[in-house]
Amino acid sequence: MHFRIFVTTILYLDSAWPSDLYKICSNIYFLDSGCIRYFFYRNDIEYTHNVQMGPTAFGVTFGLTQKEVKSEVNIEALIDTHIYVLSQQDHQYLNKTYPSYKEIGDWSIEEVIKQRVEQGRKIASMSPEERYLDFVDNNIELIKILPQQIIASYLGIRPESLSRIRKRIHSKNIKD
Repeated sequence: MHFRIFVTTILYLDSAWPSDLYKICSNIYFLDSGCIRYFFYRNDIEYTHNVQMGPTAFGVTFGLTQKEVKSEVNIEALIDTHIYVLSQQDHQYLNKTYPSYKEIGDWSIEEVIKQRVEQGRKIASMSPEERYLDFVDNNIELIKILPQQIIASYLGIRPESLSRIRKRIHSKNIKD
């Protein structure tokens, strides 16, 4: 049985997609194309904790939960984006019926955890300039799309600091 049979909705989101999606998450989403960011607010400050471009190698969950709780995470389409939506009921059916589907889901969760651990390690052990240079080296496509304030938030620094870092790097490159 082909997976797309279970996909109940296809979303085409443009970059004007509303970003305040505090709602109960009851679906699983797969990013096919485009770019989205996940962010939240603390003390009226916006924090970007992930940015992804499609197609992803695995399903991306925006907040699939067994309990109906409101998500604190907002999602924003940064460019036109195509997402497949799978209902929680179909997700559970596929998990029970097809062991390979469950294996893919387990692998996906492991990959997300590895990414979060690596991001935390970089924030804890690298200087802001090293984090920026690492981001530039590993995210060529994102650099073309993301505004400076989102990059700064993702790297755990203020936009003003990122501006100074970029200026310092530019000055070094001119001298070399």
